[in-house]
Amino acid sequence: MATNIWNPLGIQSTPFFQEALDISDTGLRPISLFVGRSGEVDEVLKRIIGGQSSRIVVAGLPGAGKTTLIQYIKAQLAKQEFAVSSEHCRVPHQLSATDLGVELLRSVVRSIRMVLPARRLKKLAGFEEARSLVEKTQSRVWQANAAVLGTGVGGGAGQKLHRPIFSPNQFQDALARLAAGSVAAGIPGIVVHLNSLENLEQDPSAAATLFRDARDYFLLPGLHVILGATLDFHGAVISKHAQVRSVFPPPLRLEALGFPEVRQVLERRYAYLRIEDMEVTRPVTWRLVEEFHRLFRGDLRGMLSALDETCYRVLGATSVAPLDREQVLPVLAGLYRNEFIADLTPTGLGHLERIASFAGEEFRQADVIDRLGVSQPRASAIFADLERAQAILHVRTDGPSRYYALTGRARIAFGRL
Repeated sequence: MATNIWNPLGIQSTPFFQEALDISDTGLRPISLFVGRSGEVDEVLKRIIGGQSSRIVVAGLPGAGKTTLIQYIKAQLAKQEFAVSSEHCRVPHQLSATDLGVELLRSVVRSIRMVLPARRLKKLAGFEEARSLVEKTQSRVWQANAAVLGTGVGGGAGQKLHRPIFSPNQFQDALARLAAGSVAAGIPGIVVHLNSLENLEQDPSAAATLFRDARDYFLLPGLHVILGATLDFHGAVISKHAQVRSVFPPPLRLEALGFPEVRQVLERRYAYLRIEDMEVTRPVTWRLVEEFHRLFRGDLRGMLSALDETCYRVLGATSVAPLDREQVLPVLAGLYRNEFIADLTPTGLGHLERIASFAGEEFRQADVIDRLGVSQPRASAIFADLERAQAILHVRTDGPSRYYALTGRARIAFGRL
C-alpha cells in the first residue's frame, strides 16, 4: 500500500511543489509563502497604480519565479480592489490578433466576476455583451473541434477546421466598453496576465506582427497587461516594430533568487505545511539544497523538481531524512541519463556527452562548431534538439553571440558537478 512519505517528517505534503502560488491566502500554496523581490514588486505596482493603463514585461530565465512574482503582484492589487484572477492566459504556438482578443476578453470577464457580485454584474455596462461574445466563441470552437473529430455536422476527421473568424474590432470594441464600464463602476483597473510567451518565439517575426496588429488592445484605459517572458522576448518581438516598442517600457529583468532567499522559501513551506503538534524533520540537508541551487543556476522550478524526485525515490526506501548528496546524486544521475537516452537519438546523446566533457559555465555555438567539427546549420540543429530535451539552456545574449549552459539535469547526469 502506498504511504505518505511526508507525514512521518511532520509535514502534510511535499514542500517542493513547483506550481505558482495562488493569489489567495488559503489552500496548500498561499501567497503568504512568497519571499523577497521587494524592489521588483514596488516597481511594477508603481507603474500600474500610477496610470490608467500599463504594459509590463517581466523577463527571466525559465524557473526563475516570474509567474509567482506576478501572482504576488496581483494579490497586492486585489487588496486595492483591482479586478484580478488567479488564472492567466496561456499563449499557444499559433495565435492571431483575433485569438488574442478572445483570450483578453475571457480573462477580463473572469477577473471582473471575481470582484463584483452577480447583482452588480447585471448593471455593469459592457459586461453582458462581453460575456455573450466569449460564450459564443467557446461554443463555436467546441463545435469546430467536434467536427474535426467526426462527431459534428459539416466536417470530418480529415478536415482541418480553424477557430471561427471574428473581426478583431469586435473584440476590441467589446473590451473597450467593458473596461470603460468597469472604471465607471469604481474598479480602479483590470489586470491581465499573459504567460507562456516563449511559445511565440518559435516564430519571432510572426509574433512581432501579432503584437503590432494587437497594439490597440494594450492601450485601452483601465487595462493593465503583464507579460511573463524570456530574456529575449522584448528584443526578439516587442522591439521589432516601433509602434509596439513605443508603448512597452524596457523589461523588468528578474534575477535568480540567492541561496539565502531559497532557504527562506523552504523554511516558510516547512512551517506552513507542519502537522500540528509534530516536530518537522527536514527532508534534505541545507548542503544539498545549496548544491542544487548552484547546479540549476537559479532555475528554482528545476531545483524543486529534483528535490521532489529525490525524496520520492530515496526517502524511506534506502535512507532516512535528511538526505545528503551521497544518497541523492547517484540516483538522480541514473534517472536523468536514462531520460536523455529516451529523448535523444544515439547521435544526439553522443553530442551531449562531448559537449558536457568540455563545456564550462557558458558556451556558444561557435565553441561547439570548433570542438565537434560541424557546420553552422548542423550546430543549430544540435542545439535545437538539446534545448528540446532540456539538456542546455540559453542564458544570455551578448551582441551577436548567444550563450548557453548545461541544465542542472545534464550536469547531474554527466557528473559536471
